[in-house]
Amino acid sequence: MPRSAIARAAQSLPLFPLPRVTLFPHTLLPLHVFEPRYRALIADVMAGPRLLGLPMLQPGWEADYAGAPAVHRVFGLGRVVRHEPLADGRCNIVVQGLGRVQLEEELAVESPYRQARVSLLGLGTGCTPVHRHLRTTLEQIHLSVRQLTDGRPELQADVERLIAADRDAAEQCDVLAHFCLRDPTVRQEYIELESVEARADYVLAALTELRFPDHRPGGTARA
Repeated sequence: MPRSAIARAAQSLPLFPLPRVTLFPHTLLPLHVFEPRYRALIADVMAGPRLLGLPMLQPGWEADYAGAPAVHRVFGLGRVVRHEPLADGRCNIVVQGLGRVQLEEELAVESPYRQARVSLLGLGTGCTPVHRHLRTTLEQIHLSVRQLTDGRPELQADVERLIAADRDAAEQCDVLAHFCLRDPTVRQEYIELESVEARADYVLAALTELRFPDHRPGGTARA
């Protein structure tokens, strides 16, 4: 999708806030849409460039879920790539993560769903520069992944595709993070990291935790 189209959409991006859900770039997220306000959102999104933001709700959202509870300001920008309408007005969708955005201003709108002006923090361009530190980290990530899947041939072919040498470094990190970061707070920490190098370090720490459970993502050992 042209960056210019994304930049235009960022001026009034429809928001689909969800509890405990984070959309990473380069990944696919299936969702079932049933609330009336979000049915309206998807109807409008499908009539346009199919772009939306998926911010994660902050703790305490239950008290004002029907209104406008606070959201984390950094979140995933996505495009609906599959839309399956159901007879009763609900629908199933698949959202493809395109990049990261930051909420700048929530807009006063007449629509039943929230909209915001956002700034682009990064799009999946597929041309991440790989400097010395990132190259070393990726090599360690590849080694860790192969060690984790050793003896599991049903996973090894898929893993090799994920970490193929011709795959963009940011894409490798985001896809691996999608699979190995399960805690919502940890996933939010990851998406807020500014550089690919920092996100690669985070993924390596997560893989280290899987191999050695006395460590946590971020590189800090548990007490």
